[in-house]
This record gives sequence, C-alpha cells and structure tokens, in this order.
Amino acid sequence: MIAAFPMIASLPAAPAATTTIPAEADAFVVSSNPEVNRGDSTSLGIRNQISTSLRIRNNIKISYVRFNVPSLPTSVEVSAATLRVYATKGSNCPLGVEVLRAANETWGETTITWNNQPGATGAVIASSSWTAAGYIDFDVTSAVTGAGPVSFVLRQAAGCDLTSDALNSRSDVLRSRQASTNQPQLVLETDAPPPAPACSDGLDSDADGLIDFPADPGCVDGADTDETDAPPPPDSARVVMAAGDIACDPASSEFGGTDPNVCQHLATRDLLNGADAILPLGDLQYADGTLDQFIHGYDPSWGQYASNTYPAVGNHEYNVPGAQGYFDYWASKGRPTGDLASGYYSFDLGSWHLISLNSNCSTVPCDETFPQNDFLERDLANTSQPCIAAFWHHPYFNSGAVHGQSAPSGAKAFWDDLFAAGADIVLNGHEHNYQRYAKQDPAGQPAPNGIREFVVGTGGKSHYSLLEIKDANFEAGIATDFGVLRLYLGNNWYGWEFVSVGGAVLDAGGPVPCN
Repeated sequence: MIAAFPMIASLPAAPAATTTIPAEADAFVVSSNPEVNRGDSTSLGIRNQISTSLRIRNNIKISYVRFNVPSLPTSVEVSAATLRVYATKGSNCPLGVEVLRAANETWGETTITWNNQPGATGAVIASSSWTAAGYIDFDVTSAVTGAGPVSFVLRQAAGCDLTSDALNSRSDVLRSRQASTNQPQLVLETDAPPPAPACSDGLDSDADGLIDFPADPGCVDGADTDETDAPPPPDSARVVMAAGDIACDPASSEFGGTDPNVCQHLATRDLLNGADAILPLGDLQYADGTLDQFIHGYDPSWGQYASNTYPAVGNHEYNVPGAQGYFDYWASKGRPTGDLASGYYSFDLGSWHLISLNSNCSTVPCDETFPQNDFLERDLANTSQPCIAAFWHHPYFNSGAVHGQSAPSGAKAFWDDLFAAGADIVLNGHEHNYQRYAKQDPAGQPAPNGIREFVVGTGGKSHYSLLEIKDANFEAGIATDFGVLRLYLGNNWYGWEFVSVGGAVLDAGGPVPCN
C-alpha cells in the first residue's frame, strides 16, 4: 500500500505584544529666557526659530522628552515604536512638528535651559501636523534600538512663518508628564525575531554533509531558515515540477518583480530545487521569445535549472518566426526540442513515459495525417512504460476567463490518441492560473480510466481570473497565486501538490493508480 503524502502545516506567527512606557523626564526651553528651566510645566511648548532680528525678542520654545526603554527578553525584538503626545488644540504651523533625537540623554528635567540644552542630532525621524486636539503619533521605530534612555526633540518644522507679535498665543501646546491626564507615551510593539538564515551560515545544520545554498537540497535560497531536506517522496517517486507563462520581458519596468502580482519568475524559480525533471509549459519568455530575451530573462531564472529541463513551446515563442529564439536557446543548453525544430519529442522518467507536444497547430499541425500526430501515435504504440503523461501549452479544457471560451484547434487530436492509449496526465499552461480536472474522456465526460488535466499557467508572468461557470469536470482552481505543480511520479501511481511562492501547498492529492 502506498503511504499518503505528508501534509505541510505552517507554524503560527509569534503573537505581538504592546508595551506603553511613560516619560521619565520632559521640559521645554525658551530663547527669551535662556537661563530659566521649565521642567515642571504641565505643558510642553514648541515654537519655531525666528530668523529676523525683530523676532529674536519673542519666545522660541523647543520641547524635550525622555523615556527609559526596559530590557527585552532575547526572544523578542521591537517591531514598531510610536511617540504619542497630546495636543491641546490644532497645530498652528501647517508644516507641522518634527521629531529628532536629542544629542545626549543626560539633560536634567529640572536643570535644562535654552543655554545648556543638548540640541538635536541626525535627520528628522518623523513629522506630523494636526487640526484638532488629541494624541498625535510619530513613528520613531528607527530611534529605538535597545534598552536604555532615549530622548526626543520636538520642534516646529523649518519654514513655519509665524509673524504675529503675539507669539505666545501661537505656540503648539502639548501635555507634559506633569499633567493629570494624557501624558506623553512611548508605545513599543514587540514580537519574536525572524529565525536566522540556516542556508548561509556556513554550518551543516541538518548533518547531511552538505552546507548552505545551493549545495544543500533542503535550501530554497540563502535566506532559507531551514536546511532540512524535504522527506523523500513515497516509493522513491520521481519529482517533476511544472508551470508555464514564466519570464517577463527583460525590458519591462516590472521585470525585477517588485510588484507581487506580476513578473515573479525569480520567486517561482526558487521552488524548483530538488526536481528530477522540470517541465516549462510554454510561453517561457515574454514578450516575443527572442534569443536575447531568453538570455536576459529566462536564463537567470528558470534557466538555472536547464540541465534537467524538458520544455514545451508556447505561442509567444512564435512571435519570432519559427520560434527561432526558443530553439536556439535550448540548442545552446543541449536540451531536447524535437527533430528539425518540430517542438515535439518524448522521454522516459522512472516508470513513466512523458511526451512534449507542440500545440501551435496553425504552424505545426496537430490533426490526423500530419507528422506530429503520426509521431504521437507511433510513440504511444512503442512505449512499454505503465504510466503516461503528456504536456503542451494550450489546454483543451479550460475554465479560465481569458482563453476559456474557446478550445484550441487540433488539441482534441492529442486527447483522442492519449485517451486511447490509456494516458494518465495532461499538463498545460496558457491560462495564467491553476486548474485541476477530474479524470475524463476527450468529450469531457467523467471516466474512471480517463485523463486528469492540470492547467498551470502560474510561472510568474501575471494572473488571469476564472470563469464563473466552470467546465463540468473542473475540481479546483487558484487565480491569485504564482507557483509550480509538483508531481510525484511513482511506480504505477502519481500524486500532486500545487506549491505557491513561499512554499505553501494550496492543492494536493494522490496517490492515484495509473490507468
């Protein structure tokens, strides 16, 4: 009996905690009274510096506030720090108030004056303006790096032009720690630090004799926090990774993958480690599949696994006449693409026979009497392998919103021959989502000895939605995640997992006996 696949469970994130720290000292200093200490006031005054000589006589007020950050357990770190001060009315300066670090932490609440103040240091940490009374929040996370005292300077933003002679009435007034309510606060959010990378630390963390990425197959990349190898698939099955619609045009502004909804070819590449065979299901390189685009787009991503890749050609590759960029690229890697750049060929993997076909049927005909169909029939007749999978770009059954309303010409001839030969799996791309179908015949009727189709157009280019009304034997679909289909091809059985970027398994099944 074949053991069921182990399920992968994600660990819950450590709960965040919030700590509110009261101020241990605060005061404001005034230029017109440079030797006067105002550390016992119930309010903090902020006044922008006045640069003209006529205004030097008027009060200039800057506030200081200090907190003592307690020691934190080694298992937690500060994820956010917020300075909260209470304003008694709306801000008088449209440019608002700036927060900076004080130059030292040793000033005294009852001794600080305009003349002995430490002043500010560094760049502005945060700023804010407001229109009504209430707590004002400043993000000071960058200033809170550990336990101990931390002091802040609050001043009006440079450029505040207060020309009134009644300057005292124009102060921004904030509650101090001496006030009975609404005192200053430093609010810390803490959580467990992220685990340290185990795949770039120079250590053999899982004691398998292999160290770090890319040597250790348990590492997805150098930032991976777990070097442990994945458990072997049941019954020593061969592992196949498949997806289509992969690399964006290198000239695209989104090529680098900063937008998580497009151009995630590098992220899906990181899922390929440990595969016995990789099946790119067409439209490997956008927008036209030129050789230059392959070299600068596909090659640095999925091309890093070219040595065990078995490709299928898509329609975008034929934007170059004869898909020459595609065929030249794979010829340079020594990988199969079919005789005379036909785009169809076959190979064996364990107890499985796999067939790559060319579904660009207007260029390389797919129907009966044409060379491709003759190849398929001969190939199926000659194989002695007990299990069969075929893969090409355009799906015959498709519940996707972009291409699902029309069936590709010629693909039914593939299905007719494969079903007659007892094939087990068909893999396609083209529709930029994931779909799984129940076993069915070429007419779309449920069949116990039918073919299970997977559409895996999730290699990184973009997302397509699903139709509201799906095909009759549609079983599952995912339209919001990039990822790869991980197939386990065992001795007379198969199983599957759809693995999204980041490693989560979003769909899984098997083992299923071969027909």
